[in-house]
Amino acid sequence: MISNYLKIFVRLFVKQTAFTLINVLGLAVGFACCMIIALFVRHELSFDRFHANADNLYRISNVSLDPAGVTSEGAATFFPVAPMLADNFPVITDIARMRPKPALFSVGEESFYENEFRLVDPAFFRLFDFVWLEGDAASAFNSATDVVLTRSFAEKYFGSTGALGQSLLMSEGVTLRVTGVIEDLPANTHLTGTTFASMALLDLIEPVETRRDWFNENLYVYATLRPDTDLAQFRSQLAEFGRTNIPAIGVSFTLKLDAVTAIHLNPSIGDIDTSGNKLIVAVFTAVGIGIL
Repeated sequence: MISNYLKIFVRLFVKQTAFTLINVLGLAVGFACCMIIALFVRHELSFDRFHANADNLYRISNVSLDPAGVTSEGAATFFPVAPMLADNFPVITDIARMRPKPALFSVGEESFYENEFRLVDPAFFRLFDFVWLEGDAASAFNSATDVVLTRSFAEKYFGSTGALGQSLLMSEGVTLRVTGVIEDLPANTHLTGTTFASMALLDLIEPVETRRDWFNENLYVYATLRPDTDLAQFRSQLAEFGRTNIPAIGVSFTLKLDAVTAIHLNPSIGDIDTSGNKLIVAVFTAVGIGIL
């Protein structure tokens, strides 16, 4: 039967060469476009789904309400929020903060300005799964001066020699010791960072008052919850907790819960990564289906 189909195709191709070429070429281009669109959509929908606890990983951020009744969602929140949440909500099983802090490092005679330097709690590496090349998450932050590098930046600082145990000098005069190297963060995560140090480092480089400041909104808070948590109830409790505990500074605040896997396509003000757009994904999906 297949041989008959081939004979028919050859006869049609000889008799109607141009028509056949147009159809075959159109089919090939159509399938190629569909494949490219499918790969793009798959990538956009895969953000942060590689973490083992992806379905139970959330970011806690804030919503401000001005006197005119206009609301604004902010990805970052205030420094005192995380400890207060940990003390008041038993449903939170783990919580970690991340603070972007550009810094200037020196290695020997060379200096490097790192815009993607991050201060994190030790729990950060329990919440998020990264590939460890040297060291491990359990012992990465035994000291306030420990630092974890991504592979490309370990090579940038120390070349082909092992980075573990090496030192970085901060412009503040504090020497950091490399206790771990992780693989570069994958493209399908909303997180960014090349150099990670313990949040305890702040005790050595900043006044303690900065961690009590309700006017300093530059911290990202992530948490996991008990599996039996009623999310609707917890979201309501978070909102009320924010209204009650965050001082009104011209605007009032509530807290909100965002699934980490939804952050890329639902960006908020102050997001680390704001490149995703669910409307574009929906449009490309419709175009792909239409082509097919």
